[in-house]
Amino acid sequence: MKEKLKKYLKILTIELEESLEYLEYLLEVHRFREGKGEITHYVYLENVTVLTNELSGMKNFLKIVKSLKADNFRELESVILYLEKQAVESVKHFDYPEAVHIMCQRKLEKVKRFVLEN
Repeated sequence: MKEKLKKYLKILTIELEESLEYLEYLLEVHRFREGKGEITHYVYLENVTVLTNELSGMKNFLKIVKSLKADNFRELESVILYLEKQAVESVKHFDYPEAVHIMCQRKLEKVKRFVLEN
């Protein structure tokens, strides 16, 4: 079971890093679109503010995941429940957008399915 836990945390880390890259890409797209005049400066600022907050929340969640040790848990479900709780608490504590919780939840479930099927 420890190998599944380690595999889960490793894959989850990769998935979260990919999410960070995508959010950073979206920021670049908005900068480009604002620069070309496709969106107004006001829309740009609103979108960048939301994306920056989401990026911050996902970075925080990634730190939590990276700090975990598989040896501290007995089963996969306990890791997932712990991380779910951490995601909820982070969103509340730091006032991150609810999308952060949803993204974390989706990644937790996606990786769970993958690890259990393989």
